[in-house]
Amino acid sequence: MATFGILVGGGPAPGINGVIGAAVIAATRAGHRVIGILEGFHHIMAGRTEQVRELDEASVDQIHLKGGSILHTSRANPTKEAEHLSACVASLDSLGVEYLITIGGDDTASSAMRIADAAQG
Repeated sequence: MATFGILVGGGPAPGINGVIGAAVIAATRAGHRVIGILEGFHHIMAGRTEQVRELDEASVDQIHLKGGSILHTSRANPTKEAEHLSACVASLDSLGVEYLITIGGDDTASSAMRIADAAQG
């Protein structure tokens, strides 16, 4: 069983909750664990891992009807300082996250790529 982490970066956009729900359903039906990381990279880039929540099918079955993001979002960018990038890698490791799903724009995607590189995959 793998652990997936999901986070949202950048500004709010339509469909975020639908994406979260679809990812959770697909992962849990395949037998995996999913945790939602609250407020994007904001907490994990500071080395704080308490701002997460377990996600399962029951917790996402109606979220597509809600606006915004159930995980909230932030514009925090962990790639601007080396210690923030290292803290993200360490935080994800301590949470047991093997796969990170990021929802956002170019900045969020490039941050995820830099974290994957720093974590050596």
